[in-house]
Amino acid sequence: MQVILAESAGFCYGVKRAVELAQKTAEETQGCWMLGDLIHNTHVVNDLAARGIRKTDRPEALEAGDTVVIRSHGELKSVLDGLETRGVRCVNATCPNVVHIQELVSQAEREGRQVVIIGEPHHPEVMGLASWCVHPLVFQGPEAVTEWVKNGDFQPEMPVSIVAQTTCIRELFESSCKILKKECTNVKIFDTICYATRKRQNEAAEIAAQVDVMVVVGDRKSANTKHLAEICRQNCSHVLSIEGADELSATDFAGCRVAGLTAGASTPAGIIKEVKTTMSEEIKSTETMEESFEELLNQSFKTLNTGEKVTGIVTAITPTEVQVDVGAKQYAYIKLSELSDDPSAKPEDIVKVGDEVETYVVRVNDVEGYAELSKKRLDAVKIWENIETAVEEKTVLEGTVTEENKGGIVVSVKGIRVFVPASQSGQPRGADLSAMKGQKVQLRITEVNRARRRVVGSIRSVTDEARKAAQEAVWSTIEVGKHYTGTVKSMTSYGVFVDIGGVDGMVHISELSWSRIK
Repeated sequence: MQVILAESAGFCYGVKRAVELAQKTAEETQGCWMLGDLIHNTHVVNDLAARGIRKTDRPEALEAGDTVVIRSHGELKSVLDGLETRGVRCVNATCPNVVHIQELVSQAEREGRQVVIIGEPHHPEVMGLASWCVHPLVFQGPEAVTEWVKNGDFQPEMPVSIVAQTTCIRELFESSCKILKKECTNVKIFDTICYATRKRQNEAAEIAAQVDVMVVVGDRKSANTKHLAEICRQNCSHVLSIEGADELSATDFAGCRVAGLTAGASTPAGIIKEVKTTMSEEIKSTETMEESFEELLNQSFKTLNTGEKVTGIVTAITPTEVQVDVGAKQYAYIKLSELSDDPSAKPEDIVKVGDEVETYVVRVNDVEGYAELSKKRLDAVKIWENIETAVEEKTVLEGTVTEENKGGIVVSVKGIRVFVPASQSGQPRGADLSAMKGQKVQLRITEVNRARRRVVGSIRSVTDEARKAAQEAVWSTIEVGKHYTGTVKSMTSYGVFVDIGGVDGMVHISELSWSRIK
């Protein structure tokens, strides 16, 4: 059994700095205060309390001569101003990234810009940021932004500055920015999601996509830990969100072949190490209990692994799924959504009982005894392979024009969107490309980037080649001395230009004979 530990798991720079600063202050003062939790981790807060750092949620209770450590998330500006006025010594452990955002929103306010913060409205960091300007707007994601644009006091010409909570989920921030970029004529975007958060979220997503069980460790009050768990659930169906090793049990890893482990930015290294050790022990005990039974099963059944291709026979078609016998111990099926890319297609039009189908194994659950298969994913892989081969072999493909796009048109080729620039559409410059919508066209693929899902094609190369071939075919039949009938295209003082079956020729007035062929 393999346990994959995220390299970025655990304390980030800002958290480490805050804890070390608090410990140093406690030693220097022989006891001090912290406003709220220094970081969102109960274990760390309890350790700081044991070092003489008392916690209070009432800044007004602090008096002149007291020393207070400001938490890593930052504090309300009014609270900081009040402490300073009363002579309370403040040791600012606010994360430097948060301080930078405070400066950004303050500057935007001075410039008369509308500050928009993308983050959790009731999170201490976001509440602190909002206090550094007079009229901030806080949106949790694109839905709230859309509501403001449609029904709020939004004006397209108003100057807007956008920042993000340091631990914001990137997808939420980028989707929100996309809406405002489209609607605003004067917008400034500051990507303030900290680098450590980006790295941790990206790594968690990559690991979760590879494992059977994903474990996320961190305090339940921690926003970045909660976001990690949400991201992992998008890529893995079995995610455990825990605060410590004591929450794990052997049943959590039944049927598990590979497990992943990550942790929030406020999780101490010692807790991560303890969880990893416990995971290894629990998985090992589970494997020992299941080993003999699995060996017997494996002697008579095929073993299915996530990500592999498998061929089976369709045994039944129901309103929700297609059942497939793949010769394995698991009950195997294809959900209708995984049967085809066409949502309007009926399953009985795609497969029939008794058909042999090649599929992709999406997920295997040995505990509950089922395997999820996908036909459309394997079909998509094959289509992409065919598209890439078409580039190398310069194959002519057929597709249907589905839409006019900026700078060209989009052609659907076996479900793949192919962008054709206007210059390669085969139409005259300035022509109305929307008239091509619904037409079947032939084209060649000129560029493929599967990672970006970008495909570029050319209709013109096919039509030019067809035109050239037609001209050559007519040329091969033209003989000197024969009579031909053509259409006059233009006249000049020295001759007449005639079109004969797609070949342009010129009849000289004085000689009345072919003298030049274009």
